[in-house]
Amino acid sequence: MLRVISVVLLLVSMQPVHALRVATLSPHATELVWFAGGGDQLVGVSAFSDFPEIATNLPSIGDASGIDRERIISLDPELIVYWSNGIRPSDLAWLRERGIALFASNPVTIDELVYELHRLAELLQTEESARKSIETIRKKKKQLQALDTGVPVHMIHQLWGKPLIVLGKQDLLPHTLRLCGIENPIDTDGHPSAAVSREYLHAVRADIILIAEEAPFKPFNPHDLPLLRGDGNSMHRATPRLLDAAFGICRKVRNSRK
Repeated sequence: MLRVISVVLLLVSMQPVHALRVATLSPHATELVWFAGGGDQLVGVSAFSDFPEIATNLPSIGDASGIDRERIISLDPELIVYWSNGIRPSDLAWLRERGIALFASNPVTIDELVYELHRLAELLQTEESARKSIETIRKKKKQLQALDTGVPVHMIHQLWGKPLIVLGKQDLLPHTLRLCGIENPIDTDGHPSAAVSREYLHAVRADIILIAEEAPFKPFNPHDLPLLRGDGNSMHRATPRLLDAAFGICRKVRNSRK
């Protein structure tokens, strides 16, 4: 059964919905709207939204540190898509008080990603466009599974250097990489990521370390493990582009172990 996810589907006043004016409060939400076929309905986006390219020309309405309330009022969005782990409670309460329809996004499995795209497309009335995105996701899922050699590879994904932050299992990237046989050995007690000690990381059994290409820190690598780099914007955003990043990582890992 699909895990219940925090999606608020056009609250209370939702008869036939024509969400012609959409805003987003995270870069991944901007991408999701686009992949669902609603790119031309975007009127405002979160800071750091750089995909698709049209998003770079749209007004910014804030990010996880806070929203621009005056700009949101001026843009008058009918629907706001946000990351459920990346919004201040006070901002969320303000949006609800204004009666703006809200869609909370946080897919940590491929099934959840497909479900969110499907629900967004229903709200935006862009089902045909979303169907193409969903078909592509399912095709890429099979391609990832085809890269599984049957021999698990344990990979530590370091997100930051000081403090030492690592990715846990409760995230779309490790879920996707598991399809090709890459396992995340880190226990973050159910959290997507966590700060850990060097002693803890030193004791973890791993075969490889992954960091973002643009990471401004030197990875902690006491066992001199092979180091992989991936595009952070793709692999850290829960959108269909993450599957492309995962495929590149899986292929590199497979080639390195021949």
